[in-house]
Amino acid sequence: MKRYAALTVFLGIALFASIAFARNVYLNGVNIDGVVGQEFKNCTVKLDADGNIWITGKDYLVKPSDGKEAVKQPPAGGTPPGPSTGVITKKYWLVTELSGGRAGYDIDVYVNNAWVKKVQNSDEQIVMDITKHLTAGRNVFKFAAIKTKGAAADPASKGFTNIIIGEGSSGGNNVVIDKPVLEYKRLASEGTPFVNEYTVNAR
Repeated sequence: MKRYAALTVFLGIALFASIAFARNVYLNGVNIDGVVGQEFKNCTVKLDADGNIWITGKDYLVKPSDGKEAVKQPPAGGTPPGPSTGVITKKYWLVTELSGGRAGYDIDVYVNNAWVKKVQNSDEQIVMDITKHLTAGRNVFKFAAIKTKGAAADPASKGFTNIIIGEGSSGGNNVVIDKPVLEYKRLASEGTPFVNEYTVNAR
């Protein structure tokens, strides 16, 4: 069962670390700076080279208690989604491309601040219809990538994990991407966590 970590109970984590390093704290890719008095169990905690704290826990979803934007987004830029401009007439798919032993990253995919899919390093190719997660007009995709346990940067490796978002159609057991609208690639030669945002216009 999902545990919704609402802001009313989000009264803190790693306060000392936040003050000491003046860095950021993220839960499943979402910035939770200022939160105190909260314990997270069965989670993975990593510190990146800048002292940022990255907490990953599959049982937790950050959700404001008042329906408003209550947590700061990671410092990746991007534009909030705009209002719907009509009905989506295209089908949109998430497809992964793997090569050379993969990148060694687990990547959480969010659409308009809602978690959609964890692309794990151990997964085979993923083909997923994500149309229902989009609104007509502007949509914001966020990717939070963290190296898997025991994985490290390998400068000699050519491995990568590529996530392709595109307009397409399905027939039988096949999906054809007619128009790629976004590609997100992580390399085995990389070692730090990443949080990136991109805007996609759905039609």
